[in-house]
This record gives sequence, C-alpha cells and structure tokens, in this order.
Amino acid sequence: MDMARSPLYTEFISKLPRNIELVIYPYLGEHRDIDEWKRFSPENISVDGVYTFANMWNQFLSTARPDIRFSGIVLDLEEGMTITEELITAMKQRYGSSVPFFGVSIGFDQVKLLKSMQTWVDHFYVQMYDFYVPGINAITKKLHIANPFIGHVNDPSVIAEWVKSEVLSDPGVAKMYSKFGSQIYVMWSAQNAASTDCMYPLKSTNMCGRHYEFGTFTASAFNQFISIVTDPSYGIFANVLGHGIFEFDLMPLGWHSY
Repeated sequence: MDMARSPLYTEFISKLPRNIELVIYPYLGEHRDIDEWKRFSPENISVDGVYTFANMWNQFLSTARPDIRFSGIVLDLEEGMTITEELITAMKQRYGSSVPFFGVSIGFDQVKLLKSMQTWVDHFYVQMYDFYVPGINAITKKLHIANPFIGHVNDPSVIAEWVKSEVLSDPGVAKMYSKFGSQIYVMWSAQNAASTDCMYPLKSTNMCGRHYEFGTFTASAFNQFISIVTDPSYGIFANVLGHGIFEFDLMPLGWHSY
C-alpha cells in the first residue's frame, strides 16, 4: 500500500490541523467487509486486521505527520458482532503501544451491556439517536408532530428536557451516565429522512438518514442544544467525557459554513 498516495492521506489526513488523534470505526456487519479486514491480519482475524491497519498507518505517519496518529479502534456492537475480553486483551497487548485505546458503540440505554464490559473497554460511544420512549417505538422515524424534532424544530430547550425526562427517565439508565461517565462519549445524530442536503446521502434511499433528528435543526439551534446538555446544571451528562456527532456524512451542508 502506497500510503503517501492514498486518498485517505492526500485528501484527508494531510489537510488536518496539527495534533489530531484519529479513531478507526470499521464496519464489520457483513461477510464481505469482515473478509476485507482479514486481509490485513496475519492470523486472518478481522479485529486483528483493523489493528494491523491502524498500526501500519501510524508507522507511516510517524514521519509523514508525526503530530497525528490513530489512537484507537471503535467497534459497533449494534451490528450484531461478537467480541470477547480475551480477544481484546490480546489486541491491546500486541498493539497497545501504537493504538492505545479500545472502544465500542452501544445503544443509549444498554446498561447491562456497559456494566459487563466496563473493566476491559476504555470508551463507550453511546448512540443517542433512533429514539424510543415508553409507549412509542421508533418515535423519531415518524414524520408527525409526536416526534419532538418535528413538533419542536429548532427548539433546543424542549428537546433537552425531552431527552432527560422521557428518553432517559429510567433511574438505572440515568445512573449509568453518572457512574460510568468517565468512559462515555454521547453521540448525537444529524439525520433528516426528508432531506437530500448532506455530504453523502444514503445510497439506498438518497436521503440523509432514516429518522428525523437534529438534521431538521439549524447549526445554531443544535449548538444551543449542546450548550444546554453540557452545562453542569443539566445534570445527567455532567460526568461524561464529551459529546459528538455520529453519521458525520449525514450532516446538513448548511452547517459547514456556520
């Protein structure tokens, strides 16, 4: 692999500002993708292939861009994949000096899963989207006023209160964010199933997602929402590591110039 000519380097990494840490978030949900990652592994193991890929890039970047590196691997457990503590421990022992942290992506209320893994997973990227609340499944998949992102578009205070009082109303779920906050990143979605105005719409529908969430908001309104939920007075997220956006490719084009 000629990394110096790779689009990943020429069109992305080489143009980043200084002192950036990158994370690889591979898709391991289908056999063809698993097989592609296995190609990088001497042991024909997909997760090992991901680590080998990151390590190869870090060796290249140590001279090409020494201020940038791949510092972690994040696997999406909602894809149905299975990992074990033994496997990840072996990966950390083998690659930890080059790629120091391991994370997983889980649903926003998967308390038991987080507790079962928190001793050997460094970071949890909690998917705060595709919401459901008591009595209504997939509430943000529907284009109607019951969906708060439609009924209260660009009203960040209402959405913030809804998240706290309805989405995360279970005391056990709320406690997860306070007790294990030092391992949690909260990830929000920029989906808007009624729009094509994003960087890379879904190939299957040519739309910017399958749900109606923060993609219905202006950049200003979304930033106001983040200001609310990151304020210590909001409470529930006071101890988390940070907030971010999943599905970056679905971000509205209008947000880029904000």
